[in-house]
Amino acid sequence: MNYIEVNCVVEPLHLGREIVRYHLDVMGFESFVDTEDGISAYIQEPEFDNEGLQRINNLEKKEDQPITKISIEHKLIESQNWNQTWEENFDPIEINEDCGIYAPFHERKKIGKHDVIIAPQMSFGTGHHETTHLMCEALFRLDLDGSTVLDAGCGTGVLAILAKKLGAHKAVGVDVDEWAFNNALENLELNKIYGIEIVMGTVEKVVAKRFNYILANINRNALLEEMEVYSKILMSEGRLLLSGFLSSDTQMLKDAAQNLGLTLTAQSEKNNWALIEFRK
Repeated sequence: MNYIEVNCVVEPLHLGREIVRYHLDVMGFESFVDTEDGISAYIQEPEFDNEGLQRINNLEKKEDQPITKISIEHKLIESQNWNQTWEENFDPIEINEDCGIYAPFHERKKIGKHDVIIAPQMSFGTGHHETTHLMCEALFRLDLDGSTVLDAGCGTGVLAILAKKLGAHKAVGVDVDEWAFNNALENLELNKIYGIEIVMGTVEKVVAKRFNYILANINRNALLEEMEVYSKILMSEGRLLLSGFLSSDTQMLKDAAQNLGLTLTAQSEKNNWALIEFRK
């Protein structure tokens, strides 16, 4: 599968980068790499929408947007070059002193008790993005021992793998993308993890199951669309953790969850990205 690489130069850098990343995420872009003057993003060639990209390019013309300068270019990336691209850009990530996220080709200076090995390939979820980092941090605050966990939109499977390492009895990862499905299975082997089921499809594929914890790190629109299903398959006193959206969208998601009878228990932010947690 060929991919499209989009390179964005934006000012102001930090806030502009996050706004552009949000819009690209909504468009279906799967992976992101921060650059010195903006951001690079990747999407499968058949899913690429040039008109949508042009709308992002016009953000600087809108009076209610803080972006003062934006320049976007895109090019085709042959699938056989993808791993080389990641090896050039994927640095190790430290979640805390006991947990780092590494690729198989990284040289580790120390070994953490809960380290996760990820061969990212074409899947989202390497810990680089603030929302994945927020989710990983949150897992360390939960009592996962003996629990059942759903990783909705699992990407590389990093959250399901970390949940299992932290004591979950059973974890299920679900993703609509075939590359993510295959990559998650590969990462289970790399981490020698058992007791995780990877399912290809939407969350509807697991409606017959029930979970103590549901982790959903996907874009705002998908969260809103699937919220009712999350509430249905979440056990009583279970926790729902949502991320993948900008802080400015937090209230919208709070309202949707609370309308389903869920109670807000915690929230956190990192560089204008947010995580919110609910109890059933």
